[in-house]
Amino acid sequence: MAMPSTDTDDLARFGYIDSVIAITVCSLAVHTGGIRMIFTMGRDGRLPFASAIARVHGKSKTPLVPSLVIGALTIGLLVLNVGNQRAFFVLTSVAIIMFYIAYLCVTVPLLIARMRGKWPSAEHGPYFSLGRWGLPVNLLAHRGRPTTVLAEHRSGGAAAGNGAAGHQA
Repeated sequence: MAMPSTDTDDLARFGYIDSVIAITVCSLAVHTGGIRMIFTMGRDGRLPFASAIARVHGKSKTPLVPSLVIGALTIGLLVLNVGNQRAFFVLTSVAIIMFYIAYLCVTVPLLIARMRGKWPSAEHGPYFSLGRWGLPVNLLAHRGRPTTVLAEHRSGGAAAGNGAAGHQA
C-alpha cells in the first residue's frame, strides 16, 4: 500500500519544478545574450566572417549564424562535462569571475567619474538620472563585487580545482 502524499513531498516537488523552470529561463537568457553579442559584434565588423554573422534569416528575421554558433558551443560544453566534470567546474568558475570583471570594467570608471564630479555631464541630456542618489547607488553596486572575485581566487575555489569538483573522483 502506497504512503499518502505529505506536504513535504508536495513542497519538494514544487521546489524541483521551480528549479527546472529557473534553470531553463536562465539558460535561455544566457543564450540570448550570447547570440545578441555575437550578432552585434559581427554587425560592427569586430569578428571574422562578420558579413555572414551579421545576416538575419529571411523568413524568421533572426540571427541564424550566431544562434548556431552558440548552440554548437553549448553542445561542446555539455560533451566536455560528460567526459571531465572538473573541467566544467573550472570553466564555470572562470566564466563567473570574467562576468564580475566585465561588470567592474563598466561600473568602476563610472564611479570614478561621479566622484570627480564629471558625471552626469551637461551633454548627458534628458536621459534617466538618479540625481543625488546616483553616487550611493553606484557605491552600493560595488559592495562585495571585488571581494567576491578575490575570495574565489585566493581560496582556490572551483577555478583552481579545489572546490566542489576537487572532492569528486
